[in-house]
Amino acid sequence: MKFFMILPVAILACFLALGCTDSGETNQLNVSDISGPATLNEGTAYQYNVVATSDQTITFLWAVDPVTAGTFTGGTTSTPTFTAADVNANTNATIQVTVNSGTYPTEIVDLDIVILDLG
Repeated sequence: MKFFMILPVAILACFLALGCTDSGETNQLNVSDISGPATLNEGTAYQYNVVATSDQTITFLWAVDPVTAGTFTGGTTSTPTFTAADVNANTNATIQVTVNSGTYPTEIVDLDIVILDLG
């Protein structure tokens, strides 16, 4: 009789210890690819977007490499505007967004772009 009383307690302890329960929630940081154009005209503004979900507060930080390739307005939002710099030749650059929830590992997403010299 003791076996039948101990077995349910042992199974419950296993589920709790191993995290075997499934509440249906995904406690993690999920980040999409960056959406927006990959070919830009110099001196023109473009909007970019990234979708991120988490059970924690999310922060965004947008950057471009090289930094001389342009500037962001709203660079701490999920939908900033990037203004491509005036360039002397077609210029390759990378737009990057760092997404952080404070709890889960930081996600960094890149998009390679080309800024066209319109002469």
